[in-house]
Amino acid sequence: MYKKNIILFIFIVLLSSCDVTEPIVENYSPEGTYHLSWEDLTTIDKSKDLKIGGFTGLTYAGRRNFYAITSRGPSIEEFKVENGNSYLIEPDYSPRILLLELQDDKSIKIINETQLTNPFEELVKGFSPPSPYNSNETFLNDNASFDDWNIDPSGLYFDINENLFWICDKYGPTFFQATREGKLVTRIRPNEGFRNTYLKRRMDGGFNGIAFNPEGKIYGITKRVLNNLPDDTSDLSTLNKRMRRLQVQNLDVLNIETDVCYLYYVEPEEFDGLEPDNVFLGDIAFVNDTTFLVTEYGELNGVKRSLLYKINIDPEQTFEAKLGHEALRSKTIETLTETDRDELNIKPVIKTLLLDLKNSEIKNPESIAIINENKIAIIDNNKFGITSGNISSKSYSLDKKSITLQVFNLEKPLNIEKK
Repeated sequence: MYKKNIILFIFIVLLSSCDVTEPIVENYSPEGTYHLSWEDLTTIDKSKDLKIGGFTGLTYAGRRNFYAITSRGPSIEEFKVENGNSYLIEPDYSPRILLLELQDDKSIKIINETQLTNPFEELVKGFSPPSPYNSNETFLNDNASFDDWNIDPSGLYFDINENLFWICDKYGPTFFQATREGKLVTRIRPNEGFRNTYLKRRMDGGFNGIAFNPEGKIYGITKRVLNNLPDDTSDLSTLNKRMRRLQVQNLDVLNIETDVCYLYYVEPEEFDGLEPDNVFLGDIAFVNDTTFLVTEYGELNGVKRSLLYKINIDPEQTFEAKLGHEALRSKTIETLTETDRDELNIKPVIKTLLLDLKNSEIKNPESIAIINENKIAIIDNNKFGITSGNISSKSYSLDKKSITLQVFNLEKPLNIEKK
């Protein structure tokens, strides 16, 4: 009996030393391809036709979770070279941030949706802000409202240390800071933090990707070339249409000295037959202070480009364009000739191709989330299911396919800066 009591006593002591309330930490690592079915998407219009989608930004939240952000809402566009017309099918739609959870059966579950609001806690809309931060597009909606805090989200980063989001948009273009509740509280835009040359962005051509440096720097890439090009169709104009910009912003000190950008060149038409006007930058992800991941994509007449590049900034070679360089030789950077660039030693970022995504399930690679040094994830922008539209009749075709999130394994590990 004495022996049994001793054993029971030891068992009770051991049991009491265990914290039974402590949760079990799941060691889950995303792998393969996941789908968010059309049936599981939230309906966003009165006709029960359109559903949430249009993901243009993705950030990894650990284990099974990602944050994603939607664009301005379902729309029909009529693009011209520099401008165009747009019709927002759901003018009351408010862009939002979603918390996604990967499931064991390779499905995706929406855990939470957070609509974006302005500092006055009013829902923001997808129409552009007023001039000069509007885009070069004409809205054909009768009830278009151009509030100063309107936004077309195109990139997302979650700062886990500060418990807030950073968002970029294609209008201003603008960097926004938002709370976990989706309230926009701070913004940085041309003439209010960085150079006003970005006011010359084309329709749908502002910042299309955002990255964050734990030392307090934020990065944005332009989707299209700026409207700093000559009016003619000379070789100069064709060559410089390949130019995109990588803007760097020091959040600690917003002044002329910290306002710098780097140049990125998309591949020429000879690469695959796509003209530079039909090639876009999709997103950017921070690896370390001199290394980033960028997606370059486009599709026209059956010709498709979908590439993941690693880009490097070489302090000894890569041209660092400061504010004063916007008037080199009395020209904009986009109008410098090849001779000008050679004599001024202007060189873009160094590109290394990591993956050709053309045969993947990702059609529009407008988001990159780094999972670890060996894996990244990309979620497809399904454009809210809209495959084509007629802006005159305001009609559109809908494809009710699931939304794909695909995890890609890299051949060589990334040299990721610890946060």
